[in-house]
Amino acid sequence: MIVRFEFDGGIDKFISGAQRAEGMVTQMEEHIVKQAGMAGLQNVASNVLSKTGRLKQSLTVGGTENIFDVTAGGGHASVRYGSNCPYVVPVEEGYNQSNRVSKATGRKPSLWVPGSGSGSNFSYNPGAKTGMKLSGRFVAGQHMFEKSIPDTKEDFKEITKREVERLFNALF
Repeated sequence: MIVRFEFDGGIDKFISGAQRAEGMVTQMEEHIVKQAGMAGLQNVASNVLSKTGRLKQSLTVGGTENIFDVTAGGGHASVRYGSNCPYVVPVEEGYNQSNRVSKATGRKPSLWVPGSGSGSNFSYNPGAKTGMKLSGRFVAGQHMFEKSIPDTKEDFKEITKREVERLFNALF
């Protein structure tokens, strides 16, 4: 009685795929962090109350005042995203209003906002003759970056799973 086992070339395909994997893994890492960064930026932008404007535009990849940097290689990949808009931090974290009269304008800064609306719906319009007077000294932050983190973590998991599956299918 004789028993015979043969490899049908599957192990060779596996070894060949493993040898090609290094460069493809670096590429995959870059894809993952780039897509996760773009998703994160979209998640932040979705938490901004205005539909247009300088802040909203700065949360678009390639937009003026946008920050979007991807680095990958050597088993490490990272993405840095955000906004250089000068008022992004006060909008995120909140701020205290000044009650002092400005020497330049003779008015109390940040106390009058031109625009229109009623109730909780208000639209900022810099040229409007109407507006609203802000009450209280502290304006609460929107926490749009903070609120975006759970969704971005979920997006990162989904993107990673999809990219690993794509790499595995390409290699084997």
